[in-house]
Amino acid sequence: MLFVLGCGQAADPGSPRFVPVEPSAGAEENAAERASPDGSEDGEFVSFPGAGVRLVQPAGFKPSDTFDGFEHAESSSSIMAVKLPGPFTEVSAGFTEANLAARGLKLVSREELQHDGQSAILVHFEQSQQGSNYLKWSLLFESDQATAIITATVLKERAAEYSDVLKAAVLSTRLDDTGSADPLADLDFTVVCSKKLQLATTMSRGAF
Repeated sequence: MLFVLGCGQAADPGSPRFVPVEPSAGAEENAAERASPDGSEDGEFVSFPGAGVRLVQPAGFKPSDTFDGFEHAESSSSIMAVKLPGPFTEVSAGFTEANLAARGLKLVSREELQHDGQSAILVHFEQSQQGSNYLKWSLLFESDQATAIITATVLKERAAEYSDVLKAAVLSTRLDDTGSADPLADLDFTVVCSKKLQLATTMSRGAF
């Protein structure tokens, strides 16, 4: 997580970065099945307290040590969950064709939908970086007066194998309020500073 502003509170070294969650019956089990690459084994929901969400762990993907989400080393694919301060309406406005193009990104599709009872958008776009082309799925929705963004990334040349898997995993995301109420609990460091400073907010690991 990114520590924005705070003072003199110790992080609990035992606080989990991610927590396996037993999938409930119904829609969540169906989402887990869709997120399994071979369709033969249901994935498990994993909670990321720092991002305030849980989502299905696709088969072959492992929780990352450096950000909230999953990695698949062989295909250079990843799924990252972040929680950004700011209302959904403002954050999602940056994901239009014009705004993405201004950042060197090419919009493939943009869909407005209701997700887990919240207004949401699902954006599919392309990015070129360091000589490689990537396809991405981003799901954005409101989360406790902030915006949850779950982004799956795959090399364009591997998209035929993994794009549907990543899209399903992104759409499996659910809000998760089972984590610690302490916004500093997910930090692995402490800061001692003036008592005049107040905690502003924290951001999920990998947000920047």
